This record gives sequence, structure tokens and C-alpha cells, in this order.
Amino acid sequence: MNNENEKKETAETTQLLHVPEKAVNKPDNKVISKSERLNEKLKQLCEKREKAFTAQSAAEKKTKEIDEQINKIRTELHNDEIRTLDNLCKSKNLSVKILIDFFTALTDKMPLSEAAALLEIKIGSDDNV
Repeated sequence: MNNENEKKETAETTQLLHVPEKAVNKPDNKVISKSERLNEKLKQLCEKREKAFTAQSAAEKKTKEIDEQINKIRTELHNDEIRTLDNLCKSKNLSVKILIDFFTALTDKMPLSEAAALLEIKIGSDDNV
């Protein structure tokens, strides 16, 4: 019976030492003043604004980098077109100035699409964005 009594005492001791979780560190219902609540809200909003500003700055930097890449590619495409025009002028024994004068006079009279239709030629559209 001593064994049973010891087990019973141990169980009782364990129960006495066990503290329910709800009782542990239960905060007192502290009354928070309106100004304290507003100060906390202000602090949270300032932190949110700082995070948003950081995100916006990162997005602007990324946009700037993308714009630079777009402009670099547009410049490269333009340079390729200029090389093609130069090669055309050389092969036809023309100058760029003559072509400029011709296209200026032509477009003063009619749109290029009408001139192309009259000559029954197909011209490409400008796909640049």
C-alpha cells in the first residue's frame, strides 16, 4: 500500500505544481488612453509609409533600368536602319539629302500610304512602341 500512497502523493503534487496556461502571464486589462492608441496607430502608419516608400523607390529604380534597356535597343534598331539606308544610297548612287528632299516634297503632296497605293507597293508600318 505504500506504493499506492506514494503514487497518489506524487500525482497530487504534480497536479498542484501544474499551472494552467491561461493563468500564466495573463495581462491585466490595462486601460489605454485615446492618445496612447493614436500614438501607436501613428507609429504603425509611419512604419507602413516607410516600407511603401522603400518599395516605391525600388520600383522606380527598376523602371529606370528597364527604360534604359528599351532606349538602348531602340537606338540599336535605329542605327541598323541608318546603316541600311546608307547602304541603299551607296548602291543606288544617291545621297541621304536627296532622299530627305524627295520624301519631304512627296509627303507635302500626299501621305506615303497614298503614294505607295499609286505605285502599287506595300510599305511596312512603324512597329516601334
